[in-house]
Amino acid sequence: MKIEYVGNKLSFKDKCVISRAVRATLSELEQPKELAVCVNIVSPEEMREINNRMRGIDKVTDVLSFPSASLAPFEKISIVQSASKEMKISGGYFIGDMAICMEEVLRQSEEYGESKKRVLSRLVVHSILHLLGFDHIKDEDFAVMEPVQNKILDKLAKK
Repeated sequence: MKIEYVGNKLSFKDKCVISRAVRATLSELEQPKELAVCVNIVSPEEMREINNRMRGIDKVTDVLSFPSASLAPFEKISIVQSASKEMKISGGYFIGDMAICMEEVLRQSEEYGESKKRVLSRLVVHSILHLLGFDHIKDEDFAVMEPVQNKILDKLAKK
């Protein structure tokens, strides 16, 4: 798994949390290790602007996901040697971008009484699930996504 970081700097510890959450999600869903994702660390102002431009919602949010392909939940990504070169970045096959607002991570950590690590892990797992075709717009979609997310977070909590 290749993770490209863009935007505001992250601590080594935060990068480790993100990496573990990405790897745990891909492993749980039995996805190939040759995947790549771009993690954009943005300010609240940037997040609000992205959310407004992309979703028409003029407010700050915690995480946004932008998949590079349309997948169904539990669909396996097949990596073949003849895969499109534009899907390949820095040694992996690109599955999409996520934007994370670290100020929201800290706010939620305080609000919910959870560690920063737990909140960041939850947002990253949630985003990777979106990049892999999961959604929660409809109740029946949420009923599929939530147990997978919780299972991954429970495994991460035990490590």
